[in-house]
Amino acid sequence: DGIRDVERSRGLGDVYKRQSFYLSKTLELAIEIYDIRGSKVYFKTRKNYPKGYNRISIPVQSLKNGVYFLKINGEDLKIENKFVVSGK
Repeated sequence: DGIRDVERSRGLGDVYKRQSFYLSKTLELAIEIYDIRGSKVYFKTRKNYPKGYNRISIPVQSLKNGVYFLKINGEDLKIENKFVVSGK
């Protein structure tokens, strides 16, 4: 399990961050974003994601310029990915 690729929405870079990942089985995942100080700035309710490739779109238009950490957590799965919001 894990991240296969990271991409930003074409033409929507300041609005959404897209994250693709592959799961070897259906899992309930929590999706969170933390700022550089460790404060949680976004949380998506736990939801089941099916086995296979999945893609999520996370709204970032309300985030200030800076460095953030996307965390995807579930049973037997922990993904952390750093990203930057800029140009605002």
